[in-house]
Amino acid sequence: MANKKTTTSFKSTEDLARTLGFTKAEAELIAMKGTVIGQLDKERERRGLNNTEFAALLDIPKSRWSNIFSSPEKATLDYLLTLAAKCGTMFKLTKKVA
Repeated sequence: MANKKTTTSFKSTEDLARTLGFTKAEAELIAMKGTVIGQLDKERERRGLNNTEFAALLDIPKSRWSNIFSSPEKATLDYLLTLAAKCGTMFKLTKKVA
């Protein structure tokens, strides 16, 4: 008998992280990192750069840029914000009201 696959949907990355057992603070941090990484990649695409060219723009090795996608937990939020600032993207962090 074939295994039946099921799919679960989540409203946000934060909801997924909470379901996986992360604390609320950890889940918010994961969501923020995902937002910054996504914006960086959009900026790369907007500029028409490949990953090697974009890494050079950020003044980091291409392997480091690749690792950000494959292991985002190894990049701190402040590091990601520094990379965003290097290409002119700024973020304003706000506190959510419960």
